[in-house]
Amino acid sequence: MSVQIVCPSCGELAVIHRAPVTECPRCHTPYPDVLRDGVERALLREAHRKPLLLVLGQFGSFFVGALFTLLSLLAPFDIGSFSIEGETVSGPEFLQRGGWLMALIGIVLLAIGVGIWREREWARFLMVAFWFSYVLAGLMEIHGDLVNVISACIGAAIGASVAGWYLYRKPNVRAYYDALSGSTSSVRT
Repeated sequence: MSVQIVCPSCGELAVIHRAPVTECPRCHTPYPDVLRDGVERALLREAHRKPLLLVLGQFGSFFVGALFTLLSLLAPFDIGSFSIEGETVSGPEFLQRGGWLMALIGIVLLAIGVGIWREREWARFLMVAFWFSYVLAGLMEIHGDLVNVISACIGAAIGASVAGWYLYRKPNVRAYYDALSGSTSSVRT
């Protein structure tokens, strides 16, 4: 990628292909910090595009979140068929016994989808925190089976660990989020 900038001093059009951006090639006047930082951020963001797994997560979060939210909105009106552990229940009963958790998860998934789409830093934290919702789902079964609670806690720990590694430790994902925040800690191109 290249960026074109016009020197504020002499009006020369310069084509910049890589950072650092320092001075006009014609008059050698240093570019203003605001201009230089903007160009370097643009070059950095172009070099670190959104990773494929985040793109897939964005669409998956939108789809599942919209589905969960829609079903939760239809439940009070008893539109659709609902079941809990294989037992057919009415929409209002489904909502009362656990559908509210499905609505909450749907809203969180929609927020994750929007956060990834809008390239917001907070989406990373929300994606890791999402996995802990399985602990809440497991605790809903506390009157039922302790094995469900334990398996939910183990699943949440594994999911949160993998998500945390991917979002905060994997080099290309870290570089992508560094580029979004304008951090220069990423490798310059």
